[in-house]
Amino acid sequence: MYSAAVFRQALPFLIVGGLCLPATGCSFFSALFGGNKGEENTAANAGPAGPSADEQFLEQVAEKRAAAEAAPGDLNAATEYVTYVYAAATQGVYERNDLDPKSRVQEAVVVLQAVEGDDSTLATAKALESSLVEYLGDSARQGELLAESYALDPAAGAWGGLVVWHGQQGADDEVVRLCKEERERLDYGTALLNAFDTCLVARNATSIESGLDFASKADRAWYDAEVRRIEAEIAAARAEEERRMAEARAREEAERAAAAERAAASSSSSSSSSASSGPVSVTIRNRCRQTVKVFYGTKPKFGSGTYSSMSSNSSTSHSFRQGDMFWIVDDSQNGLSSVTVGAGMREIEILDSCTGMTTR
Repeated sequence: MYSAAVFRQALPFLIVGGLCLPATGCSFFSALFGGNKGEENTAANAGPAGPSADEQFLEQVAEKRAAAEAAPGDLNAATEYVTYVYAAATQGVYERNDLDPKSRVQEAVVVLQAVEGDDSTLATAKALESSLVEYLGDSARQGELLAESYALDPAAGAWGGLVVWHGQQGADDEVVRLCKEERERLDYGTALLNAFDTCLVARNATSIESGLDFASKADRAWYDAEVRRIEAEIAAARAEEERRMAEARAREEAERAAAAERAAASSSSSSSSSASSGPVSVTIRNRCRQTVKVFYGTKPKFGSGTYSSMSSNSSTSHSFRQGDMFWIVDDSQNGLSSVTVGAGMREIEILDSCTGMTTR
C-alpha cells in the first residue's frame, strides 16, 4: 500500500507550488539551489542574518543585477540575478532592510521576460518566471507560464510544477494527461521514479493503484518495488550508523574503565612503595583529530602546573615523577579527564573522543 508519509521520508524533497525542489522531476530553481553550478548556489544557502550579512548579500544582489543589465537577454546572467533576488525575498533580507520584496521580484520578472534564445532557453526562462509570479501571488499567471514553458520544451523543467499546479486546481484530467506524456518520454530509472511520485502527490493519492491508474500494471509493480528498495536501504543505513555509534561508545567506555583501573593500581603501588620517586619518561600520543588542551599538574585551574596543547595525531615525550598527574582540559581550563603517572607507565594515549585517555 502506498504511503505518502513513508515515501516523503525516503525522498524528502517535494514541489512547493511552482518552485521545483530536488527529486520531483523538475529542475529550474532546484538546479540553482541544489548544488549544480557552484558559487551562485550560495544565494539560497547563505541564510543571511543581521545587518552586516544583509548588507553584504544586498551588495551581491546589486552586482548580479548589474551583470544582467550588462548582458540583456542572456539567460545565464538573468538566472544568477533572479536566484539572488528570490533568496533575498524568501529569506527576509529585503524586509529586514525596509525594502519592498515584491517590487524587487517584479524587477527580476522583467529581466527574465527579456531573455532571448531558442525554445529550450525561453522555456527555462518561463519556468523561472513562474516561481517568481507564484511568490507575487498570481496563481493564474503561474499556471500560464508553466504551460508555455512545457509547450516550448517538455524537458526544460516545468513539468513537475505544472502537474502540481493542475493538482492544486483540481484538474485531475490534466494531471493524468501530463503524467501519461511523461511516462511515454521516460524509461525506467530515477527520473521516472520521481515523475511517478510527483503524480501521486499532485493527485493526493492514497495508494499506488489509484494514483498511478494511468500506468501499466508492470509500471506500478516496478514503482512499488523501488519504493520498498529505497525504504530498505534507508533503514539499513540508519541501523548501520546506530550500530557503529553503539560500538564506539562501548569501546570508549571500556578504554576509560581500563585506564581508571591502571591509574588506581599505579597510584596505590606508588603510595605504598618506599622506592625512590625518580623521573619517569612517558610518551604522550594524541589520537584525536583536533588540537587538545592539556595540563601537567595536580589540579587544573586551581592548582600549580603547566598548560599546553597537542595537535592532531602528534606525540611528545615528557619527564614525570611518580604520582604526577596529566590532564585533558577544556577551553576554560576545566579538567575533563586525568591519569596519575606510575613507575611502570611508558605511554599515555588521548583517545579519538578527545576527552578520554588510556595508559600503557
